[in-house]
Amino acid sequence: MNENNGITLSIQKKKINDDDDDDDLTGCFKRLKKRKNRKVKKKEEEEDEEEESRRDIDNLV
Repeated sequence: MNENNGITLSIQKKKINDDDDDDDLTGCFKRLKKRKNRKVKKKEEEEDEEEESRRDIDNLV
């Protein structure tokens, strides 16, 4: 009877660990997506600033 309990506990422990791995991967992908979005947003802002600078220069000329 103790063997059955040990097997059940091992299976439950494995399942809990698998769930944690999924959460870690999901969190990792979410962080990567946020990082990518920040980079894209920063790049767009830089492009907007460059465009504004060009307009200002054109207006002065």
